[in-house]
Amino acid sequence: MEFKLISQDDLSEAINQIPHGISRGVLFSGVVYRRRHRYSCIDQAVALFKEGELIALGTIAPHGEMNSGVPTIVGIWVRPSDRHLGHGAAITQKVIERSIERGFEKIQLDAIVEPIIKIHASLTQGLKERTILKNFIIPGIPIFFD
Repeated sequence: MEFKLISQDDLSEAINQIPHGISRGVLFSGVVYRRRHRYSCIDQAVALFKEGELIALGTIAPHGEMNSGVPTIVGIWVRPSDRHLGHGAAITQKVIERSIERGFEKIQLDAIVEPIIKIHASLTQGLKERTILKNFIIPGIPIFFD
């Protein structure tokens, strides 16, 4: 397996490797703000490839989603057949490490599904201290992604 840094110029190509479905729609294009796709705030991503195929992607919005001013991980995606194997945690860790390399003091991690809470809990203390976990999970309202 190989991690690769994806530039904003190559982001569309990476996202196009994600099958159409709820995950792709919600994480990368479902919200349009001022006629721009949600991913327009992203300037880099970290991708994980296995045998040349994209299996995980994590994105960085240096100014936050909708320019909130807080660097944010806008989306973490793992191919369904590769979930529950630690790839979500690995890609999240790499995105946080890349954010630290870029000089961000803290990076926000938004949780809309339970696995993100578990991934955050699995991070080293040092990485946890560099993240701001925002829990947007509504108890009793399950959100399912493909």
